[in-house]
Amino acid sequence: MNLSPEYLRYIKTPAWQKKRNLRLAIDNYTCQNPKCCSKRDLDVHHITYRSFGDENVYTDLITLCRKCHDEVEKNKKEAPLTEREKKVIATRILTLDFCYMNQENDYSGGGGINLCKNDEIRPLLYNFLRERGNDGSMLMVKMVNDFFRDKRYEVMEKIFLTNTSITAWEMYEQTGFKYNMVDKWLKVKRRTK
Repeated sequence: MNLSPEYLRYIKTPAWQKKRNLRLAIDNYTCQNPKCCSKRDLDVHHITYRSFGDENVYTDLITLCRKCHDEVEKNKKEAPLTEREKKVIATRILTLDFCYMNQENDYSGGGGINLCKNDEIRPLLYNFLRERGNDGSMLMVKMVNDFFRDKRYEVMEKIFLTNTSITAWEMYEQTGFKYNMVDKWLKVKRRTK
């Protein structure tokens, strides 16, 4: 079986390990091939890769021994993924990887944007990184900080354009971004206006 670098990275994440262990427990640590039922050399098999990175433990995964797993993979006739599906999967893996490596960081500027769970933000981040020559093999904290800084500035710019006399406190109340950041941005904005 030819495994992609994204797949190999993903199966080492805590998120995958948790799903894997849960599926093994659900299947009573037994190969689910009724002709086998082995309790040795167990793998957790993806029934489909369309939900890769966002698997449902109950419907997308099953426990198989290594021998049965290899046989299933060899005979698999699943339709190839579309380019859009490949991009969605790559985006999920890229952002999940990043979130688990940097759990202590808050990239929302206090605005509550959760990179790990926001499907509107994931593609934006993915495109941002690709434009800068990052194929996902090297995700840098600075790049993500730059991305979220730009997104926060876009939000504040829109609000400012509708109300140029807005105070820092009002901007903070509307966005939930950190007060000091909003205040500093407004001061710079008014000086350059």
